[in-house]
Amino acid sequence: MTDAFEIRCLDIGKKFGRDWIFRSVDTSFKPGEKVAILGQNGSGKSTFLMSLSGFYALSKGNILWKDKTGKDVESLDWYQHYTLISPLLELPEEVTVDEFFELHFQLKKPKADWNKARMYEITGLIAAKHKFIKQLSSGMRQRLKLMAAFVPDVPVIFLDEPCTNLDEKGIELYRNLVQGSQDQLLIIASNMKVEYDFCERVLEMEDLR
Repeated sequence: MTDAFEIRCLDIGKKFGRDWIFRSVDTSFKPGEKVAILGQNGSGKSTFLMSLSGFYALSKGNILWKDKTGKDVESLDWYQHYTLISPLLELPEEVTVDEFFELHFQLKKPKADWNKARMYEITGLIAAKHKFIKQLSSGMRQRLKLMAAFVPDVPVIFLDEPCTNLDEKGIELYRNLVQGSQDQLLIIASNMKVEYDFCERVLEMEDLR
């Protein structure tokens, strides 16, 4: 990995209409940390995650991304340094699996020990490489999303309900990918223990209101 980033939240808040999803949050996320954002369905954990990435605009406060020298990174450049998967984000359905890998890893360079052959081997998607994504089952799509999240050489990974639609083998794949991400900052929005029980830090949405 070429860099490491710290994310600092300074009095941040987000509301829809008159309802605050979270507000007055002051916290930071350190390089290499594994952090779980917990809450019931509808509690706002996905919104909090997407706000950290800059995908959603804040209603108040500021988020700072700092590189390993302590220099602020422009918000327009954050996307270069993270991956994000979420049930809210769809895959492009009119491309094949192989085309998706080609396109994705032109945008986000893969880690040195990864290539397409390895991705096909561990996901079991080799037989589907020439299928359009719209033809894949929900579990196969989620495996594809996991590859898009964990294979790129980026310092930050945002995961929203990463085991959605996965069977036991898919969950095992997820856990193995987590093991290979020790130097990366993982922030996971979840309400399933299997997705976050390795995290050394937990934030509850109820405490962020």
